[in-house]
Amino acid sequence: MAYLVFNLVLILCNLYQANTNIFDQDNTVFMNGCEECVTSPTAPSTCPDDAASLRYRSIDGICNNIENPLYGAINTPLIRLAPCNYYDNVSQPFNMPNSYKVLPTAQEITKYLFSMNNMDNGNETLSGLNPYFGQFLDHDITLSEHPPPINAQPTCNSTDDFQCSDFPILNSTTMNDGCHEFARSKPMCTPTDVREQANSITAFIDCSMIYGSKVEDTNMLRAADGKLKMSVDGMFLPENEDPLDLCNHEGRGGCFLAGDIRVNEHIALTSFHTLFAREHNRIAEVLKIKNAQWGNDKIFNETKLIITSIFQNIVYKEYLPSINVNCKNFVEYNEAANPSIATEFSTAAFRFGHSQIKSHFPLVDKDYMIKDRVPLRQAFFNTTIVRDMDYGVNSVLLGLINESSEKIDDEFAEDIAQHLFVPETDHTGFKNLAALNIQRGRDHGLPSYAKYWSHVTNTSMNRITNRMMRSSTFDEGVCDKLDTMYKLSEVDLFVGGILEKKTGKGVLGKTFRKIIKDQFVKLRDGDRFYYENVLKHEQEKLDSIKNVKLARIICNNLEDENILIPKYVLKRSTRTNNQKKKCERLPKLDLYLWNEPPPPPPS
Repeated sequence: MAYLVFNLVLILCNLYQANTNIFDQDNTVFMNGCEECVTSPTAPSTCPDDAASLRYRSIDGICNNIENPLYGAINTPLIRLAPCNYYDNVSQPFNMPNSYKVLPTAQEITKYLFSMNNMDNGNETLSGLNPYFGQFLDHDITLSEHPPPINAQPTCNSTDDFQCSDFPILNSTTMNDGCHEFARSKPMCTPTDVREQANSITAFIDCSMIYGSKVEDTNMLRAADGKLKMSVDGMFLPENEDPLDLCNHEGRGGCFLAGDIRVNEHIALTSFHTLFAREHNRIAEVLKIKNAQWGNDKIFNETKLIITSIFQNIVYKEYLPSINVNCKNFVEYNEAANPSIATEFSTAAFRFGHSQIKSHFPLVDKDYMIKDRVPLRQAFFNTTIVRDMDYGVNSVLLGLINESSEKIDDEFAEDIAQHLFVPETDHTGFKNLAALNIQRGRDHGLPSYAKYWSHVTNTSMNRITNRMMRSSTFDEGVCDKLDTMYKLSEVDLFVGGILEKKTGKGVLGKTFRKIIKDQFVKLRDGDRFYYENVLKHEQEKLDSIKNVKLARIICNNLEDENILIPKYVLKRSTRTNNQKKKCERLPKLDLYLWNEPPPPPPS
């Protein structure tokens, strides 16, 4: 009877376009029983201790920690820095039908609190390459997959659109105002009812985005000679001909294959993948010549160790300091440190870079003369520019080096606010990255920004007042806007972290900086194969790796030592600071240190 009455009310509402609040509908939505959950791998009873296993990490991350073999491994849960914040304390996010508390929708928040435009608001200290390196790094350590939505074009006129994993982004809290599709992250298969999300890749900084997080994927990417498979005379990544991928649609260039499924998202990401695959093969070729006695496995594994070591050094010595996240020097491996990714880090804090993105990609020649400016929306799942010999990887990377990134603030480029991953020909599509971030935080049950702010400032939640947060955390104008949307104690973590006052060099606020720093300390100290640990008895090799900058990797693949490039390509280069210099002046990796004498002939 109640169901019939509800439907009658719904029909009347549709007829008269009444502003019925969808959250008042007493219509139970069942989220469990129709979703595919992620099964964690089984921990081995013992871990291998042969020479190769002590030097080279496993592909899937298992047994990095001998006592806790699943720490940081593939398909293990994201951990939490604070207890979950579901409205039923189990799995249902706020703003689901039947939620006892109605928060402003993610779309309302982004429309009112964030500015979506293509105005240039350049960062004085960071280059345009900075946010894209951050994304490349992010794709090495975290991936929470989600199924396609059951209803790709929901209307949200009823609770029928909130089934299984579907959690649409409402335009407002009133009926008949429209919504946009959104699917929840796959849950872990856990013995309890509390919903936890999976990290589908290894948590470690192990270059899994290049080599993969599954043995079968790595084997598919490997060539027979210790190198990585490439196409077009070794210039480009191997082809991925899956007809369902957007980049395989007509006129979009065709898709590439790499260790991470997100390789084709945009031209900067594809360029980074191509750059490091080329560098792997360059080093592998040298090692093969210098050590003719090495087998293909030895060449591949040692090259992979070198590439991963260089990448880790870039992360901790270039990228993190550039965003004012300074970790103390490495001391030793700590088996008690859990390197698993925190959902607060992956779902909110490390998404700060979305605010850094400019509205276009500048393409330049080797003298940094502008050849073209490609709007973001034309660069999504479109590899034609990377493949174009007149542009290519070098043009993309040098163009980003030569420009600044945007400031981390309330402004987002229009193309990621309205046209994210939407084909240029689709004028009706909608993808708002900021709204997706807010909705994903609610999907994962993140507590409010105030919860983390109280931890960072060592303030009891019971003592937090709006006045206290207003005076120390947000600019007055921001507070006024927040007040009109919701209580400061209910501000979403992503929203609060983006809007909080910046400290130090003005890149991050204290809350996001704390979450990010703590995560990277655990990723380093809890990694048995972190380069300063695994090479601690090979000091010359370690010193040589520490001299290699990201600029050197780019120079190695420009094939012209006379090209000018700043030493720190993740920072702005000006006439007075971080000036461009010839590639030949940058230190190179000394691969002679990897020469091994052949074994003596049998007697």
